[in-house]
Amino acid sequence: MTAALIFVAVVLIVTGIAIWLLFSALSGSLGSTITVAGVIDSPLDFGRVSLDGLEVDLESDDHRVNTGFRFDSAKDDYAGRLMWNGTDCEKLNVEVDVVIEHSRYLQQFEYELELPQGVIDAAKKGYLDIDAYYDMEAGKPKRIEIPLSDGTSIPEQDAWRVKFTLTLAWGEIFGGINPSLYYDEAGADISYDEMRETLNDFYDMVMSGSAFSLPTFTLTLIASPKV
Repeated sequence: MTAALIFVAVVLIVTGIAIWLLFSALSGSLGSTITVAGVIDSPLDFGRVSLDGLEVDLESDDHRVNTGFRFDSAKDDYAGRLMWNGTDCEKLNVEVDVVIEHSRYLQQFEYELELPQGVIDAAKKGYLDIDAYYDMEAGKPKRIEIPLSDGTSIPEQDAWRVKFTLTLAWGEIFGGINPSLYYDEAGADISYDEMRETLNDFYDMVMSGSAFSLPTFTLTLIASPKV
């Protein structure tokens, strides 16, 4: 078969970001819903959290914003066997912006990115690379510390601000590049049928067999006060 395949079978938006605000030096419990952990008498507070410029409503119990990762074709790729649909394209980065108030008490800042099981399974098979955030051997997310020196102090507000980027990557099955490029370059000898089978398998794995419920990921922010 020589017909081109539009890269729509693996369009996926990981949306509904849930953010848990935790203080590692304090005790607290989480119920079955996304809530702010018990932060009794904490000297710290989150003044603002935004993802891709969308501000999280910290007054709400449901800290969700409509952004995330998108596993899709490379933008403007109109050539070859696997092409862009002209509208949607890959989005493998999420920009995070955090402001912590009463920062004179801040000792340490960390975060964890908890990815859905379908994404973890896809990484195990080589479709995606999530090594920066997930420990395959331990079977759990990595806790990543951001040095306080990487942020910016705002003395007049007694606040500390940090910006960082969450980045996922394509796996070794696609040569570490977007599949719409891989199948026209290093994977050009792979048959059309095998290409279609691989992409459908990737889609089904990430979606965990459901085309109606989008997977979500959880970003946990951990601010530890001085003790």
